[in-house]
Amino acid sequence: TLAQAQGYVTAAITAEAGLCLMLHPSLLDTSGYISTATLTSFYAWLRTKEQAGDIQVVTLGQLNYARKAS
Repeated sequence: TLAQAQGYVTAAITAEAGLCLMLHPSLLDTSGYISTATLTSFYAWLRTKEQAGDIQVVTLGQLNYARKAS
């Protein structure tokens, strides 16, 4: 759910930790998995957190080199 995805991010912010969320595209919009509408809402919410300076959205490769202060 949207609340679950937001909860993962909020917990990472609280813990000052990195977070990697992955989704296999073939599971999008299938029973038991996230819908396109929910994913779109999550991305919009994530963008607001990034614009507020609460998080940095990076690629998986960039996460390997991320530092707490950067």
